[in-house]
Amino acid sequence: MKSAVSQDLIARWPLFQGLHTNELSTLCEAFSREYAVSGDEIMRQGAPADCLFLVLSGRLQILVSTEDTGEHVIGEAGRGEIVGEMGILTDAPRSASVRAARDTELARLSREDFSKLIEEHPSIMKHIAQMLVERARVKPTSSYGALFCTLAVIPAGPQAPDPATIETLVAALRKAGTVLHLNREAFAEALGESAVLDDVDEWDETDSQIADWLTDQEQAHDFIVFEADADPTPWTRRCLRQADRILLVGHAAEQPTMSSVERIVISQDSDERPKPVELMLVHDPDASDPSGTARWLETRHVMRHHHVRAGREADFERVGRFLTNRAVGIVLGGGGARGAAHYGALRALSDAGVPIDIIGGTSSGAAVAAQFAQGQTFQEMRDLNHELWVKGNPFRKWTLPLVSLVSQTTTDKLASSMYGDQRIEDLWIPFFCVSCNLSSGDTVVHRSGSLARAVRATTAIPGVFAPLVEDTHLLVDGGVVDNLPVDVMKDLSPGPTVAVNVSPDVDLVISDGAKRLPSEWEILRSRLSPFRNPLRVPSLLSILLRVALVNSVARKRQTQALADFFLEPPVEGFGMVTPGDLDELIDIGYGYTAEQIARWRRDPMSASRLLLDHKPS
Repeated sequence: MKSAVSQDLIARWPLFQGLHTNELSTLCEAFSREYAVSGDEIMRQGAPADCLFLVLSGRLQILVSTEDTGEHVIGEAGRGEIVGEMGILTDAPRSASVRAARDTELARLSREDFSKLIEEHPSIMKHIAQMLVERARVKPTSSYGALFCTLAVIPAGPQAPDPATIETLVAALRKAGTVLHLNREAFAEALGESAVLDDVDEWDETDSQIADWLTDQEQAHDFIVFEADADPTPWTRRCLRQADRILLVGHAAEQPTMSSVERIVISQDSDERPKPVELMLVHDPDASDPSGTARWLETRHVMRHHHVRAGREADFERVGRFLTNRAVGIVLGGGGARGAAHYGALRALSDAGVPIDIIGGTSSGAAVAAQFAQGQTFQEMRDLNHELWVKGNPFRKWTLPLVSLVSQTTTDKLASSMYGDQRIEDLWIPFFCVSCNLSSGDTVVHRSGSLARAVRATTAIPGVFAPLVEDTHLLVDGGVVDNLPVDVMKDLSPGPTVAVNVSPDVDLVISDGAKRLPSEWEILRSRLSPFRNPLRVPSLLSILLRVALVNSVARKRQTQALADFFLEPPVEGFGMVTPGDLDELIDIGYGYTAEQIARWRRDPMSASRLLLDHKPS
């Protein structure tokens, strides 16, 4: 189906703003209006470049095929974006394939008309060149970072979502922009009952009218939420075909049996599925800890899952921030006992109203992050650490140092006492941590399975704590490869990231003026003599811990550049293996972070990104 492109439609896009009326008129005459049904291929990798497309509504996926990896999505294009222009400009074959992710309205410009426009109206070329330069500056996003315009809400499990659940979700999305909520009744009221009952298998005049109407709605709203039926009706199939993203909504207390609609969504392998799919599990309002999430995820290979409690707006707002790329991620770095400063930093962020939507880290930072993700209060976190680390200091419990200084039994009991038998996928707040596979040298990101084992792995300082055995491989402290995993956070959540570093650039210096490392007897005498100041010499534990972190210290500048907000509490004067400094370090972390938040408040951009303008302390 083709039709003319109106001047009013072309003038809406920033790309063409500033062009004169006669230039816009020329563009409209050159463009032809086309429709692509969800799944249609509009460009083929390797084919001649004979045209470019402007997306008027809908969404396109850009795919590259290689012998090694097969076909995979490398990017997306939404309304107002152009695809195919590079082939036209360079006269090279298509470098990628382009497919309609949903029903999409396009404006097509042939190579011949493009050349004519450039020759007669060079100002148009200037606009396109500016767009290309801007696109080159933007790093391609992962599937997590692709912002949706249309969302299809699909029942997960045997029971359809409660209408109040959908309304609460829509209200949460309205925090980020205007939302149009369309169920079958609202759609029929706007376009007639025939539009709801129309078969979507073949494109006809009704589909053209619906596409025109939806284009207008996308211009008027930031997001459109399609609420599907509980069965695979024509309306449900239209919802799926129009969606940029699919949200499965299930009742956590029900059996995780797939609904008939889900089987349509999940029928493709996750690597080939054309639309990102997420899962939201709704719990009772007074639910304690989630459980059994693994059963839901076993047959649903979703991009991400969320836990919410019915009626709790804060839980739904967290989901809304994830869906709209505004989720705040906190990354906590390793640093031994200095990691206690993280408790203070988290409390200051919470007191200021900064939402902590996803949290992760390495080593001692991961240990703190895991407690927070469990939902422990700050007092509970402090008390537990005082009991297990200050009173029961594991660094005093030596064993025969064949594999480690501290026995494996001690570290296993410590992890079990702190985290119990909880699984990562059952946490209210999404969590991850990083360890190093000592056997292969690979970085391991823990996002599921036993929480205690994951923290055991990321805190296994080589030589101090025994490695964790996983499938015959040895996992050790993540600081060996990535002590402040901001890069992992950015891959999981494209929203603003706050990184907290407690590993100083310079550490473990010896006494001023020393030309050599003192002997063991000199160190011992300085500590026993009442008339001499003890020599400043790092302990064996401190040296081992610093060795584990030194690679990541060298990467600090790169890590700092990735973070949107970087915190570095002044912890240089504290030891890495002195748990008794717990309370003082908490206070330092709190005071320093509170000062930084006050500075962020004075910057409107920073305040807005962290929602400080909406939730004053």
